[in-house]
Amino acid sequence: MSKEKKNTEINENVDSKNKTDKKKSRAKKKRKVVFRVSLLLILVAIIIVGGAVFGMVMGIIKNAPEIDPTNATGNLSESSVIVDESGNIIEQILDPNENRELVKLNDIPKNLQNAFIAIEDQRFEDHFGIDIRRIGGALLHNFKVGDSTAQGASTITQQLVKNLYLTDERSWERKIKEAYLSIQVERVLSKNQILENYLNTIPLGQSAYGVQTAAYTYFSKDVSQLTLAESALLAGAAKGPSYALYNRYNLEDINDIPQEDILGYVYIGSVQYACVYNETAINRQQAVLNKMLELEFITQEEYDSAKAVDMHISLNPGQTKIEGISSTPMDYVKEKVVEDLMETQGISYDEAEARLYRGGLTITSTIDVNIQKSLEQSYDDFSLLYLGAEPTGDKPIAQDWRYFKWSGGQGTGMLDSGLNILNESGHLIFFAKDNIMDAE
Repeated sequence: MSKEKKNTEINENVDSKNKTDKKKSRAKKKRKVVFRVSLLLILVAIIIVGGAVFGMVMGIIKNAPEIDPTNATGNLSESSVIVDESGNIIEQILDPNENRELVKLNDIPKNLQNAFIAIEDQRFEDHFGIDIRRIGGALLHNFKVGDSTAQGASTITQQLVKNLYLTDERSWERKIKEAYLSIQVERVLSKNQILENYLNTIPLGQSAYGVQTAAYTYFSKDVSQLTLAESALLAGAAKGPSYALYNRYNLEDINDIPQEDILGYVYIGSVQYACVYNETAINRQQAVLNKMLELEFITQEEYDSAKAVDMHISLNPGQTKIEGISSTPMDYVKEKVVEDLMETQGISYDEAEARLYRGGLTITSTIDVNIQKSLEQSYDDFSLLYLGAEPTGDKPIAQDWRYFKWSGGQGTGMLDSGLNILNESGHLIFFAKDNIMDAE
């Protein structure tokens, strides 16, 4: 092959390579341009979306309620009580929706405080109102299980804010307001103040709000007397209504319930309910104790001792009124209090009634409990006391239970228009039970 031909082939190869390199270079430049444009578009989209989200968040925050954390419990309702002249409670007047008695943090056992912190917000002392680490963990968990509500991340501060200022609505709007207000609360109140307010507002089932009322509702004792096992059980109830320490049943619905699971009976108004052991609450108690041990709030020995307690024995439903007294005299006292509030305070009936049920009043009555019980027992034994004998079989003792009237100089019948009992001369000798508080 001639030298000229070889040179020609070499030049052609070089030209071909140069063309290929130029094509690659142009393609590379084109990819760079596309990448940069795409990156720019993504950045613009992020800015637009971010701006929209920021604007939305700021709009929600702007509509958040104005709050005064220094008066967090100032507007809370508190149950009133009727007492005798010696200060003994005759009846606790319950708001059917929200029963509460406020208590200072110093009167709440440390084990109870730690039980709530352990199960509800273990980094309570360290965060600034919201727990970023917990939020991240909850988002990851919920993504894995495919349920955006599977695990919550609310701190004790956030729960306090929701209980005081917001609703239970499940929405991003509420969560944003909750986070914003929580940061505000943390800037103003100490951790102890936040914890005290929280423990006085947390709903714990059976219309019991706050640990003091819950301690009486479930254990018939002051909160300061709660044991570790009782504290862990009570803290577990914060998870929701299904974790209440017992469930209330109508008496006609307990035939198939084992007797050992019936913890006692309570009156709500004039209706009596059975209190039935709730195994779900016991399972939650074990989780609380496990967490307290993990965080070194308790020792292994304390853990083992608390876990061994039979809660069937510890649970003792609290009574809201003394047994053996009907609602009639108490209803009379309540009505007189409403009337007095209207007269002395210049308020409406509805306002006076609201203050009676939610104003935390202590009402001292002149009722003597023993005399009242004796009086009401006389009505239960009416046949024996008045007629001298109890009815036998299906036949009542014959009496002339007609309205009293004079006829031919002689009285007939034994009842007046109010169904009170009269003697043969027409003199009242026995009030109808419903008329005792109304008679002049």
